[in-house]
Amino acid sequence: TGEFRGQMNFNFRDESLNARNAFNVTTNGTEAKRPPYQARNFNTNFSGPLIRNKLSMNLQARNNESENSNIIRATVLGSNGELKQLYDPVVLPTSNRQIGGNTQFSINRNNTLYTNFRYQKQENRNQGVGDFNLVERASSRKSHGSEFQIRESSILSSSLVHEVRFRHNRDSQSQTPQTIGVGISVLDTFTGGG
Repeated sequence: TGEFRGQMNFNFRDESLNARNAFNVTTNGTEAKRPPYQARNFNTNFSGPLIRNKLSMNLQARNNESENSNIIRATVLGSNGELKQLYDPVVLPTSNRQIGGNTQFSINRNNTLYTNFRYQKQENRNQGVGDFNLVERASSRKSHGSEFQIRESSILSSSLVHEVRFRHNRDSQSQTPQTIGVGISVLDTFTGGG
């Protein structure tokens, strides 16, 4: 239950420092604009005594967001019915948020009560797009998770410890396609549809 402590950090990156992608070329073979990329990460934690030598806590939070990219390299039919090469960058946004904490309460010399909680939310968009897979093949994935735990620990003797625990978890996940329909796959050319 010592002193208050905490830390916080933030990290930012974007495409200006990324290396060139040799496959990212225009239809005439020249180098195309670098695809977009960005990452923003924030992390913090804080801990310390709420009641000295009796109750202490620890809190953590994070928010990580990134916009990775991929390149669609496919052969598709143009509006005039002729084959054309498609070289399109696509952004794949991802976010991950989490908050959590725990407490430790000293009931008396031999009994301690612990609590823990956690909540997490994740979202991934435009998944499955790139290379031969067209934008219409994209799907979004969302997930949520939470956990709560309470535990009481009793020292009964120098060689015997008794512990009682309660834990509750709840997780959910969903995946949603951008297009609902029949998938079309033309070998080494493109994959489209739902």
